[in-house]
Amino acid sequence: MRRPFSIYCDWAMHDELGDAIELDEAMTLRALAVLERWQRELGLRFDYYLLDAFWFEPAAPYTAFKKPHWPDGFERAHERIAALGMTPGLWYDVNASWLNPPEWRGSLSAKGRGHSLAEGPYADGLEAAWRYAIETWGVRLFKLDFANFYLQKADSALCPEENYARSCDTLRNILRRLRRAYPDLAVIAYNGFERWPGYLGSPIGLPLKQGFDLSWLEVCDYLYSGDPRPSDLPRSDLRRSIDIFQDHQVWVMRQNGFPFERIDDHGCMVGSSNTAFYQGSHGFRRTYLGSLARGGQRDIYYGDPALLSDDEARFMAAARALYFGAFQNGLTTALLGGEPGVSAWHGTVTGGAAAGLVYLVNGSCSRQQVRLGLPGLRNARVLYADDALALPLAVGAEQLLVELLPEQMALIGLGTYSSENCVLGTCHDSPQALSIRPLPLTWEWTSADTLTAAYQGSWEPGTQLLVYAQACSHPQATPWKLAGSGLPERFGQEMTNKGERPAASCAHRQVAISVRTSAGELAPCRELPSVPIWAGISWVGRCYTVTTTAAQAGITLDVQQHLDPASLIVPYAYVVTWL
Repeated sequence: MRRPFSIYCDWAMHDELGDAIELDEAMTLRALAVLERWQRELGLRFDYYLLDAFWFEPAAPYTAFKKPHWPDGFERAHERIAALGMTPGLWYDVNASWLNPPEWRGSLSAKGRGHSLAEGPYADGLEAAWRYAIETWGVRLFKLDFANFYLQKADSALCPEENYARSCDTLRNILRRLRRAYPDLAVIAYNGFERWPGYLGSPIGLPLKQGFDLSWLEVCDYLYSGDPRPSDLPRSDLRRSIDIFQDHQVWVMRQNGFPFERIDDHGCMVGSSNTAFYQGSHGFRRTYLGSLARGGQRDIYYGDPALLSDDEARFMAAARALYFGAFQNGLTTALLGGEPGVSAWHGTVTGGAAAGLVYLVNGSCSRQQVRLGLPGLRNARVLYADDALALPLAVGAEQLLVELLPEQMALIGLGTYSSENCVLGTCHDSPQALSIRPLPLTWEWTSADTLTAAYQGSWEPGTQLLVYAQACSHPQATPWKLAGSGLPERFGQEMTNKGERPAASCAHRQVAISVRTSAGELAPCRELPSVPIWAGISWVGRCYTVTTTAAQAGITLDVQQHLDPASLIVPYAYVVTWL
């Protein structure tokens, strides 16, 4: 496949799974109008336009767009896509779980949801539908999702493992034939292509095992690393935790043997829907940079393009130019530091000392000095950083030394990329801590479900109290068996597919943090998360403004869980000074 390349995808602009926002022709034309303006006024182009889930008519075999959402079918949108020089792509549920055409009933599962690839007419019908999309609509990008290779037809006599093997072989053979017939066809594979169900959602700290059959790379250009979700590392901003999750997932896939340029890290998602955690464009710059820095040699913008300001779109164009230029010049990506979410810092380097881009993330709550040996290094410059570009940066003896603030992400240009013309600026979407210091406390169980700690002492004016509580697997009830206890456990999964978005996340009812002074309970000034989390989360946080008088009189911190079964709750309390 030709690399680098760019994809625009409409998922997160619509969301029929966790929300009640449906894809239709009008939505597509609105997105295309924004992309046309970007192209005309900002020079920002995309190679593919990918229509995501639920574009299809359920009664047809993937050969018609949904009525009445697409009154005239795909024709009008297709013409606009072609006029902008883009190639259309389509999302497919591999087992057609939302379709019910009569000609595929011979492969239908016993529950009436989904079709088997191993037996019956479905496999031939799917191949015919894909050929139809390629030849009729000019589709050259398939996004394959929700594969269930164990799914059997209703009266199957196959054993599960034989059914799995046949299903995999069938899909591989279909894709081989299509790729021989249409050499410009691109395929990205999403949920279900990992060998072990749930592997992509494994908690940070779980001992690694091989989770993929890498032979899928024969017929798929990319395998993805999982949908964006909060990581198991508590952060003072939800977007930062989501970014850490994808850093960790790509790190895991590298340990599994994937080349960077075959890992789909899900790109950058911008939306006001449940699937995008209602983040809008908050934190867009750092998320987009992270996606480029992970070395996939492509970018994917998911969501509503109208949510980006022109300045953010210009940032996208400038950041893409840096990394795509590096990839076009043959520069490759390597990991730096340790395991994201576990080590004090992590990152990547694309290129090297004479021409390179270094992506660094402080994974800790303290300042981190990062020293890198870079043979031939003479010049370096901070191109991007959370909140402030003026980071302590030193170059000497072919080494780079930089100090990052707590949780801070930075991009550093080396050699030819240290020019002032390469500077991308800063992002002020998230509050940046100058220091995050542990509050000296002793936590004690005051009841079967409540941990309590007390503090009485000095308090620096202008600082805030940040309290996290993380749910971990209990020593007597761990789902991770031989991995042992203490691994993060998600809770608080919450969809809004009835169209009603709750005012706050239910996670705070399941694990509740409270702070009391002599005058009564304090109201938090911030909650983490503050929105419904479809994927669940293993931690919650609350930030409080504490006065010197209240601290001297004494404050009491409580963490109460309402989880069933009970988890092991690990609390953290910090004093934060913000920039």
